[in-house]
Amino acid sequence: MVRSSEGPPLLLLPMSESQAEEPAPPSQLQADALQALLGGSSNRQRPKQRSASSFAEQAELADESSNNKYSLLCPKGECGSLILKPGIGVLTPDKQAPASVIRPAAFLSAAVTDICGHRCNLQLDPPGHPPPAPLPAHDPDKPSSWWLISGSPMLFENIGFSKTLEPDSDGVRRKLLACAECDLGPLGWCVLGGTEHWIAVDRVGYQVDE
Repeated sequence: MVRSSEGPPLLLLPMSESQAEEPAPPSQLQADALQALLGGSSNRQRPKQRSASSFAEQAELADESSNNKYSLLCPKGECGSLILKPGIGVLTPDKQAPASVIRPAAFLSAAVTDICGHRCNLQLDPPGHPPPAPLPAHDPDKPSSWWLISGSPMLFENIGFSKTLEPDSDGVRRKLLACAECDLGPLGWCVLGGTEHWIAVDRVGYQVDE
């Protein structure tokens, strides 16, 4: 019951369901926000990508300055997250067989130089245990090609780091690199406390619709 300023008290009677006012529909902005909270990101349009092996030569992946010509993407089809924008990584092909192979606690193949200055490869994929699909296997006894990203990890759009590995056979401690959105990896590696990040050329996708 409420009282008016004049006259006798007024009684408010309950409305029937037919008289009740329908709630206002949510705005499009609210609907979009709700969709995102419910997993709308899983329905986002993913960029088209190609694998490194689909190019006739690896030189096609780089520009005249040897920087990555295309955006590097997570190669997992359901993810496709942007990892590195064009023009940041430097293509470092290794056309010679390694002089030795470093066997760390966890395992991939990367061209590195050991403490004696000899060309060698880093093995990260455990023998007998293939990497998760769609990552290709690496042979640490064969040459490897890599994208070298020098400087701050903030140069990446998206990258994840593993826990620090136990010291390798060369006494160096490293971290593995993976997609920060879906955890696919390893895509590459870096030395603990260093400023060089190595991404395997054949373990990322290349955006072709930009």
